[in-house]
Amino acid sequence: MENSLGKENITRFLSQISLSYKDVIKFCNDSYESRGIHLQLSEQSPFKYYPLLKIDDKYWCYYPRLFSYFIVHAFYDLMKKADPGGFSSWFGGVMEKYIEKNITKLKIDFIPERKLKNILGLNDPKVDFVINFSNFNILVESKAVELAPLAIVNPDPVVFENALEDSVTKAIMQTLFIRDKIEKREISGINSDVSYIFIVSYKELFLGHGQGAWEEIFKDATREFCNSRNIDQTKIDPSKIFFMSIADFDAFLRIISNKSADEIKFT
Repeated sequence: MENSLGKENITRFLSQISLSYKDVIKFCNDSYESRGIHLQLSEQSPFKYYPLLKIDDKYWCYYPRLFSYFIVHAFYDLMKKADPGGFSSWFGGVMEKYIEKNITKLKIDFIPERKLKNILGLNDPKVDFVINFSNFNILVESKAVELAPLAIVNPDPVVFENALEDSVTKAIMQTLFIRDKIEKREISGINSDVSYIFIVSYKELFLGHGQGAWEEIFKDATREFCNSRNIDQTKIDPSKIFFMSIADFDAFLRIISNKSADEIKFT
């Protein structure tokens, strides 16, 4: 590694993601004073940005999963911390392009949002992609969002609804609108009126299958929207709603890459 990257670059990188023993004590005290014990109980480890401990000239990893988290999420976390609003808007576009690139690789029929705008107009809700199979379709809406620490550990529906109101709830509304249009045959080129809904986020939302989330959160949260759009909520099948991280969606695409539509099962 030294031959390819250079010892100076490696040392500089390690110094940025580690703390010495003395620095750790100060860091922990500052974290406690600024956040408080009640928030520490629900938040992730404060060492997620400093996964290594430096002792003399050696670096020690606190825990492998902590280091793995840093490698996977450090860029996202640090950039969002510096500019929450601007970064989320920019990263949402990056996610959408990434998903489209991976769907395109499968060489399957799909309709991107820009084509839906031509079909439905600019003002109606759209989804990022409609993946069109012979006997079903998948409505994909991506959101560069994550749950607040309290919502991760507290399953209370009110806490979840407040945490998701401006992002995931909106995504559900968008997909329900497109699902209804497909059922009413108002979008041409779709082979089936059976729709599965995939809400794809960068990080895990811990919502899993849609059945529980629909009854606890989204049924009430989307009722007014459905009524205003003449969408019959009783026809919505929550078992066809799935929440997944971008990593899970990538895994799904890999699984179906060599399968026919008849071989793809949702459970």
